[in-house]
Amino acid sequence: MYAANKSRRKVSSIRKSFALKQV
Repeated sequence: MYAANKSRRKVSSIRKSFALKQV
């Protein structure tokens, strides 16, 4: 579960970066 949470956090960070890049 810890690993999944970590992966989810990473995805969130990448998604946030992608959104910033798009804007």
